[in-house]
Amino acid sequence: MSSMTTTDKLLAPLKFDKEGLGAIANDETSTGLAYVLVIVNALIGSIGAFTSEGTTTFGGFGGTDLTPLGEFILNLIMTILLFLLFSWVLAFVLRGFGGTSTTMQSFRMLSFSLLWGIIGSIVDLVAPSLNLGFIFSLLGFIAFIIGLTSYSGVKAFGAFIAVIVALIITMILLVIIIFILVLAVFGALFAAS
Repeated sequence: MSSMTTTDKLLAPLKFDKEGLGAIANDETSTGLAYVLVIVNALIGSIGAFTSEGTTTFGGFGGTDLTPLGEFILNLIMTILLFLLFSWVLAFVLRGFGGTSTTMQSFRMLSFSLLWGIIGSIVDLVAPSLNLGFIFSLLGFIAFIIGLTSYSGVKAFGAFIAVIVALIITMILLVIIIFILVLAVFGALFAAS
């Protein structure tokens, strides 16, 4: 059980507090708040769906029109699954770099680092001409690396390389998963005809 308050947990990535970030990664009670941050991130990412007119076409394939609510729900589910997949891969890669990590430690660290991105998205919504989203995302990435070094035992450069490797592996896994799903859909379509 952590002695950190919710405010302390939310401020840790914003202050680049290495000890606080490490405490969050190791605090299982922070998992619920981590999911809330992912949901808020997905909501902000779906604002365009709620502000557009009519329906949107999922994946540009035509015929699969989603309402804004449907798009939000799909975005939410995919965001959570992608974060969990990346966290699982990252924990594996960090262990390969001689560190220690679990999927949920990586998930909590990634989720709390999203605070910078959430703030950047809000700034971009309020003042789109400033285009500060990239800067806030970069600050979130820095907080993420600092957090990884705080609990995994991997140095900063190793954590940076581990994140890049984990991103590449996650993308490869996504391509494989999508390929299998497409094959399954086409197989079902051809079997039905």
